Amino acid sequence: MKTKKILMLTNRVLDAYRKDNNAPYQNELPEFQFFSTQLLNKNLELFITHYKTYSEGKELAWKYNPQEKKWVKTIIDEPDLVLDRISGDIQGWRKLISEMQRKGIRVFNDPHIAYLCTDKVMTYEKFKEYSIPTYYPHDKETLIDAYERLRQENDCDIVFIKPRYGNKGKDIRVVKKGEKEKIKEINEFNDLDYILQPFIESSDGIPELGIRTRHDIRIITLNNNIEASYVRMPKANGFLSNYDLGGDLTYFGKPFEQLPTKYIELANKILKNMEYKQTKIISLDFITENDSGLVKLVELNNNTGFSDSKTRQIAPEDKQVISLYVKALDEILNKN
Repeated sequence: MKTKKILMLTNRVLDAYRKDNNAPYQNELPEFQFFSTQLLNKNLELFITHYKTYSEGKELAWKYNPQEKKWVKTIIDEPDLVLDRISGDIQGWRKLISEMQRKGIRVFNDPHIAYLCTDKVMTYEKFKEYSIPTYYPHDKETLIDAYERLRQENDCDIVFIKPRYGNKGKDIRVVKKGEKEKIKEINEFNDLDYILQPFIESSDGIPELGIRTRHDIRIITLNNNIEASYVRMPKANGFLSNYDLGGDLTYFGKPFEQLPTKYIELANKILKNMEYKQTKIISLDFITENDSGLVKLVELNNNTGFSDSKTRQIAPEDKQVISLYVKALDEILNKN
């Protein structure tokens, strides 16, 4: 069987190497090394480069050499598939992905799915019925106008201001009562690049799972089937549960009987309305509200499964999630 090429385009962990031309990972980020090795077992070869490098017409990339146990610089011309790990730069990203598709190169996840998961406004508008309230500037509103509207319509003293296209908890501002001036510091970008959400107190936890603290629960799916889940918890008295920001994780593997049915039922409702039938990996983040006990969708994610932490050790549960990508890519490139 001919080995097929997968090009992972990213804009996070490769920023430094673009400046000094060093290998991007060396012995760091073991999750990517594991991923590359598992793909080779399926006759799939992984190449990684910064999306700006590729969009500039350069064919420079990096691949992992398992014999030498290091990343080596190489050249890739035209891949069989692009694995989209770009976040944040929405205009540059969409332009590049569109060019790839015009060339007939497959992209995973499908861009329509990626846009829905990445754009928090799009996510909210499509799944408003299931989501926590999400505000953003309308017409000629400013971010402060939207903040005032949120405060008027919701009984909350704490507001999250998030990048509209962000992930991993980066650049989230926590604005407490009386701290409206903080919002003016955000205007380094267009107000339309941000959304606002009220803080949902979830400290009652999920008693059925032994969780008795603030939390969110992430459910990871492959082709609409639940494959993994874990609860994320912030530091004591903290607000952000992302692992890369110091949060803690508790995994729940198969079988999923221990997951309360209300999470599974809501996940299935959302997935049923996703409309896209292509092979896809999506995670859904939920939170349980103290007062009502209701489960609400926080956001969707199409880039789950890899940590940018340079110190994190790869756990069996991490391998389980990464293996979903191997399964999906093998299905697309070797079985279709």
